[in-house]
Amino acid sequence: GVLTSNGRVVAVGATQSLFEAAMYIFVFYWTPTLESSLAADESAAAAAAGTPPLPEGAVAPASSLPHGIVFAAFMVSVMIGSKMFESFSASAPVEQWGLWVFLLASAALATPVFVSHHWTQVVALCVFEGCCGVYFPLIAVLRGKYIPEDVRSTLMNLFRVGLNIIVLLVLGRADELGGTASFALCATLLAAAMAPQAMLRNASEVAEAAKDDDGTDGAAEDDSADVRHT
Repeated sequence: GVLTSNGRVVAVGATQSLFEAAMYIFVFYWTPTLESSLAADESAAAAAAGTPPLPEGAVAPASSLPHGIVFAAFMVSVMIGSKMFESFSASAPVEQWGLWVFLLASAALATPVFVSHHWTQVVALCVFEGCCGVYFPLIAVLRGKYIPEDVRSTLMNLFRVGLNIIVLLVLGRADELGGTASFALCATLLAAAMAPQAMLRNASEVAEAAKDDDGTDGAAEDDSADVRHT
């Protein structure tokens, strides 16, 4: 019914599945990724300072990553993103700018794939969390706009099946994939989410153009009526 007759419903569901799959995978991998980059930076700094390496068989010290502070920075980034959504949505419909949120999120999660510097990774992951802050109200607007209320919960649960399959497949191969490959996959999922967003953007532009044409035709008819009346 609704799925086969309305491509915009499928676009909203695909957007949700792809973005949230990347987000859930990110939740499992941000800690080991940042711990690894911090340890590498600390080792490089120690080597530059002339500190002798650990003897063979010695146990390396535990990670000094301040997990609580990093998590707090993530939550602040989400709050900033939600405030930015208010500004963005006041200036234009979400379909017109949502595409760029997914592009930025994809670039942010691609950063740990190509950059090993610890603090660069931290900033990039905070940017992604900011995109999450924009995403949640954005997807809520799209659901309310395009998915009928009487089938909304059913369809969203249906799309979550695909989301969960993606996450389980990735986590089931966590040891083989590693952090770098997992972040590359997350960036790919977010880039793929741009396709349904582009579809919604085009549909919105067509609807706006049709609305403008109707308004112009209506104004022309009113003018003609005034002329005839005169």
